[in-house]
Amino acid sequence: MLMRDRRRALMMFTSRVPAGFRELDYIESDGNAYILTSIAPGSREVRFRGKWYKSTQASAEQALFALAYGTTENAVELGFSATANRVFLYSKASSSSGNSAMITNAAVYNNWVDFIATVTDGSPKKSFEVTAGGNTLSATATTDNSPNLETSTLALFTGRVRDQNCPGKMGELIMEIGSGFSTVAAHLIPVERLSDNIKGYYETISGAFYPSDGSSDFSGG
Repeated sequence: MLMRDRRRALMMFTSRVPAGFRELDYIESDGNAYILTSIAPGSREVRFRGKWYKSTQASAEQALFALAYGTTENAVELGFSATANRVFLYSKASSSSGNSAMITNAAVYNNWVDFIATVTDGSPKKSFEVTAGGNTLSATATTDNSPNLETSTLALFTGRVRDQNCPGKMGELIMEIGSGFSTVAAHLIPVERLSDNIKGYYETISGAFYPSDGSSDFSGG
């Protein structure tokens, strides 16, 4: 019995990140810290699950994260709008107008908010759904104008269409793909690298560490 309890206690305290990193609850950008990853979904159906904290109303349309392909205006983005406390999920290609789903809810500011955002690359139209602050909104693209989801790469705390970095905090982020979103394609955990106290995301599947690519480092806690 004692050995079993000892094993159980060991499992409870097993870290999800390797030696040399300390797991954090979140990382925070001052607006100049962002990440450009090499992570691509490899699927026409993508879902993100995570948690954010936005302490101030957006001064512009600021993307929390984006899947970007090709030109800087060819992207799917989730972020915050300066208009009426809105959260947006947006798709745009450089050659055509964009499509968006919007949630208006003051609860998305000054609170830790769980969010789910899905994008389905249909035939031929894309559909979007975002849930945040207790509200859900869905939309279908009027034209087939969003990027190639399979080969788009993930950017964090920044966008492609609006070119606005996003100050705020974000916790653990999971990207799921495939039918029923049954496959985890990326699992990003906020961490601090102990050798130099640099903060960023550790991706558990590839083992990659992503610090800031911007002019500032992340803070976190």
